Amino acid sequence: MLVTLLKLCFYFAAVAGVYFLVPKKRQWWVLLLGNLLFYLHYSSYLLIYLIITIITTYITGILLEKKGDEYKNKIRQQEDKELKKQIKARLVKEKRWILALSLCLNLGIWIALKYTGFFAEALNQLFAACGANAALPVLRFVMPLGMSYYTLVAAGYCIDIYRGKYKAERNIFKYAVFLSFFLQLIQGPFSRYDELAPSLFAEHRFSWERLYNGAMRILWGIFKKCLIADKLSVCVEYVYENYASLDGSFLFLAMILFGIELYADFSGYMDIMVGTGQIMGIVLPENFKQPFFAKSIEEFWRRWHITLGAWFKNYLFYPVSMSKWAQNIGVKSRKYLGNRTGRLIPSYFALVLVWSATGLWHGAASHYLYWGLMQMAVILFSMQMAGVYEKMHQAAHVPADAVWWQVIQMLRTFLLFAFMEIMSEAATAADALAMYAKMLLGWQENIFMSTGTLFARIGIVDSLIVLLGVIGMLVVDILKEKQISIKACVMKLPLFPRYVFYIGIIYLIVLASARDSMGGGFMYANF
Repeated sequence: MLVTLLKLCFYFAAVAGVYFLVPKKRQWWVLLLGNLLFYLHYSSYLLIYLIITIITTYITGILLEKKGDEYKNKIRQQEDKELKKQIKARLVKEKRWILALSLCLNLGIWIALKYTGFFAEALNQLFAACGANAALPVLRFVMPLGMSYYTLVAAGYCIDIYRGKYKAERNIFKYAVFLSFFLQLIQGPFSRYDELAPSLFAEHRFSWERLYNGAMRILWGIFKKCLIADKLSVCVEYVYENYASLDGSFLFLAMILFGIELYADFSGYMDIMVGTGQIMGIVLPENFKQPFFAKSIEEFWRRWHITLGAWFKNYLFYPVSMSKWAQNIGVKSRKYLGNRTGRLIPSYFALVLVWSATGLWHGAASHYLYWGLMQMAVILFSMQMAGVYEKMHQAAHVPADAVWWQVIQMLRTFLLFAFMEIMSEAATAADALAMYAKMLLGWQENIFMSTGTLFARIGIVDSLIVLLGVIGMLVVDILKEKQISIKACVMKLPLFPRYVFYIGIIYLIVLASARDSMGGGFMYANF
């Protein structure tokens, strides 16, 4: 995996080098060429799908903006209120049709490629349950690189212009740079055009300070990926592949290790991408905010994959929960369920849709859907029980700001997260249920006393490396949570010890990665 990371870093360095050599007004052309070469290398002829999305959503944005301007011009020319309403209704309807056609086309292509097999299998199971002999062919398509990301980013762009949040980009090549930007193409983050464009298309001079800061961020990402995620993946894969012959204590440990592995892998990738962008002066949104310090699952998802959560909140949750039909149901529900629960009913409807979509976005299989619904169930239960929890805390005289209570909440949230991740990581829902059942039986307490069983298949040296890496990751997250500058802490070291520290980390990464061929690609790279 280290070789793959180095290849990526060399490619990024080459793009950055050319980026600063060309005239500043042409820097964004370097990004366009870099995006094209990157995509052709990983997805070759499947580039056609990205081109279709770029062209159709680019045209959609311009048409929506023109309709908005047309509405404003006609309104200014009219004084009759009734006529103004008619003009508004007609133009809003036309804008909705333009947006709907664009979304149906691009989301439809994505759904067809990713979910045709899933829906065919579900229908075949339904036919079999009903006693029908009919069976649909189960088709599987090759997914273009990053399609689950760029399709939603393009949809958000069109919706934002429909809402009048910003003007459409008139240069199709600049829009192509935004939508195909290689730093966010594989695993995100989900960027909004008005937030990314200012730094994406600005003229940037080379900066040694940005190079230093970005390189440190990249190094930290490689550290998490190679020293923690890749090594833990071996332990987790061993348990998942052999769970039927292992006792519940192994499964419990694999559950915890997988939660740590997933965080180190995904956040490590984001560190590499954000650091690379930082070197070039391009500001990518942060995707993590110390999620293991969350005190509830709801707060956890505000700290984990932040831009995905923001996308679903802005473009799915609010439109559904604030819609007229949802609000009407909420009003009627108050008569039977009380004011508090009635007010929450529209949010409950929206959460069911959001978490069903989130689950299926992660994978075209039923166990991903169940994973999403499990997250939703925990969040809904917490929302419904908020008043009861508050009364229990008051009765027990538990201070909300007590450190011991906050630590308990954090541990509870992490264990809930890790427990539910079994459903998404298992091969099938049946396997996940079997693992849950085994976790309740046959524990061996002495498993915690040996690194040979605690970290299966990686040996004592690599076990110690993992422990060192996890402790380092925890310390860094504690400093971030307390808003203490890590750079300031490192810069306080004298020059010689500081560079010994840097070289030591690099040496540790190379040494640990060279010991074997552990680790595969990034876990979220298949979307």
